[in-house]
Amino acid sequence: MGREDSLILGLLIAGVMILALAAKTGATPTAPPSASSQSAEPNSFRAEFLRRAKSIDWQGIKIEAALAQSSWETGDAAKNSVFVNGKTNNLFNITKGSSWTGPVYRAPSGLDFRVYNSWEESMRDWVRLMHTNYYATALLKELSGDHAGFFKELKRLGYDATDKDYAAHLTTRYEEIV
Repeated sequence: MGREDSLILGLLIAGVMILALAAKTGATPTAPPSASSQSAEPNSFRAEFLRRAKSIDWQGIKIEAALAQSSWETGDAAKNSVFVNGKTNNLFNITKGSSWTGPVYRAPSGLDFRVYNSWEESMRDWVRLMHTNYYATALLKELSGDHAGFFKELKRLGYDATDKDYAAHLTTRYEEIV
């Protein structure tokens, strides 16, 4: 067997392993995002988010607050984010958690992230998550119009355990958007 044949065989085996893993986890392998949904331009990501957000019942949460967090979490769909890898549609980098029964994506960091079929499904799950008892104190701040307080409370509750300036970053992003 020549070198080229070995390479082709290796690629076939890798493809079969990916399909087997997807079947085992319940994930559906997808093609990478199209150029229209994957962009280094913040404005195109934000415009697409706002377009899709129109169909979501935000239950009192300002869309701009959700967009600020999603924009920060995905790096406006930067190519190295969990979201843009074509596998998750996870706009808020929500980790698996103990209650999640859907498919997951294991990032190189070892963290398991929720996989959604669409941006809208991700948005609805985030709204649902924000309305749980765990995030109630953060939600109250958002519903009262205190967006900076909302972001600080998300940080206090552990939404991002590694970025000490998480709330400040979200507040800055929110101010850019509105």
